[in-house]
Amino acid sequence: MTLSIFILVGAFFLANSVFAYQVKFVGQDFSDLIKYQLYVLPIFFVVNLLLGFGFKIAYKYLNNMTVVLAMSKGIEITALLVVSYLFFSELPTWKTFLGLGFIVSGLTLVKM
Repeated sequence: MTLSIFILVGAFFLANSVFAYQVKFVGQDFSDLIKYQLYVLPIFFVVNLLLGFGFKIAYKYLNNMTVVLAMSKGIEITALLVVSYLFFSELPTWKTFLGLGFIVSGLTLVKM
């Protein structure tokens, strides 16, 4: 189970970093966006492989895809918080932590 969490964290961190980099550094021209997206296609191939593998391992241990996807959303939001801080120096607000609390509560309810 720990391996699947590690894989999902890496995949979501990588995907969110690619988008954050795009927002911060890639020009507004549509041609710039197309060029950037073509450059990162191999990265998204790796991200999709990691996500698929992470979901498969997590499902093997939990036997409940609802729990796996709920857990992955919590991991994704946490990775997004870290990436937002690293790229944009954004600090989470109380609303962010409230949202994470809802996700954890929902995951707990689903797991019962």
